[in-house]
Amino acid sequence: MLKNNKTRGFTLVELMISIFISFAIIGGTLSVFLLTKKTQRFTNAVAEVQQSGSFALNYLKREIRMIGYQGCLSYDDLEVNVIASAFTLAEFEQQKILGYEVTSDNWDDAQPFNTKFSARVGTDAFSIGRIKDLDNLLTGPEVLNANVKLINQPVLEIATDDLMLISDCESADLFRIINAPNTQGTILTITHSSGGNNTSQLSKIYLNSDSVMSIYENIVYFISDTGRLDSQGNSINALYQARSPLYAPEELVAGVENMQVLYGETLGTGNTRYVPANQASPAIVWQNVKSMKVSLLVTSHHSVRNTNDTSTYEMLNVGVEPPNDAGAIAHSGQRRLKKVFSLTINIRNRVQ
Repeated sequence: MLKNNKTRGFTLVELMISIFISFAIIGGTLSVFLLTKKTQRFTNAVAEVQQSGSFALNYLKREIRMIGYQGCLSYDDLEVNVIASAFTLAEFEQQKILGYEVTSDNWDDAQPFNTKFSARVGTDAFSIGRIKDLDNLLTGPEVLNANVKLINQPVLEIATDDLMLISDCESADLFRIINAPNTQGTILTITHSSGGNNTSQLSKIYLNSDSVMSIYENIVYFISDTGRLDSQGNSINALYQARSPLYAPEELVAGVENMQVLYGETLGTGNTRYVPANQASPAIVWQNVKSMKVSLLVTSHHSVRNTNDTSTYEMLNVGVEPPNDAGAIAHSGQRRLKKVFSLTINIRNRVQ
């Protein structure tokens, strides 16, 4: 009797069932993978927006709290002799804080900047002024000549046209640097001659034992296009700063799309009103601004939403609307994640 050595194979139905099960398993695995990847991208976008917004607000908080800082000089008993030409004590006081509404490309025409900033229309900008203490010491008494000699350790980052303050904590002189500061050995010579000052003479002799040298900084903060595109071809905006005297724009935080600011002005009644920079009736008295409300609209770098963003974001009573809406201020729309961050900040040197 012969044995049948033929092996029975799969039938067509069995083969089709096995293929179907295989595709179902692969499809399910792929779906889980894609869903996991999408969730991860969304989670990363949330973390990115949160980190950018928190960092930007904390940075601005630190800077705003230092508005008007003038070292050991009392804010109430200010005695600054301003000898810098085209600059008065009133301007020195006012420039400690100024706000701007960016309504056109010419928003900074009348401002104390020597360069143009391409800020995003529909956003707010502001500038702050303060002094920055230097560790460098006078080599001897500052007498009635046009030079100040400092021990240049470490090397100072100062330039022609910078405003400098010399103080002994009772009085101070604010002057403009005329020369290109030059170093011989460890000695740095700064000139405050009448070429850019009303006079070459300071109000008094400052002794090296109890005098402090400081540099006056004016810093402007604004929102602008970085010129970069994300992976979907969308523009990336950022929070920028620019410091005097060159005012070279420096990117601080990418993804900040809009900034709105209200200024807390203390009135004669003792009450505080929060108003925008272009408040007309009555206009802001900038010397009386003692706090600020800052709101930032932060956007993720990548698209993670399923549809374009059609939400309206409230930023300090300003509605930032979707593109193509009737509102004058619009956000970028698109499928990127957005969130508003807001904070009220007291100006430490003005709050009693």
